[in-house]
Amino acid sequence: MVKKLVKQGNYSVALEFVDQLLQRYPQHVESLRAKGSILLKMGEKDAALDAYRKAHEVEPNPQVQKQIESLERSGRGH
Repeated sequence: MVKKLVKQGNYSVALEFVDQLLQRYPQHVESLRAKGSILLKMGEKDAALDAYRKAHEVEPNPQVQKQIESLERSGRGH
């Protein structure tokens, strides 16, 4: 469902859907990762970074760690 919405460019609807899941299951790592990805597509780097950090706390993942490091580096230049 979320992937389909993102593919269609319906980021705000996808984000609402993920947020509803996270209200019920705040530690759901896939939803946290999805939230980070959606926020990044929306240009919300700081919020995306927060979501990725939460996902990494719940379940460390090398790809998520790389994404966090990349966002942190890109944020330093501003």
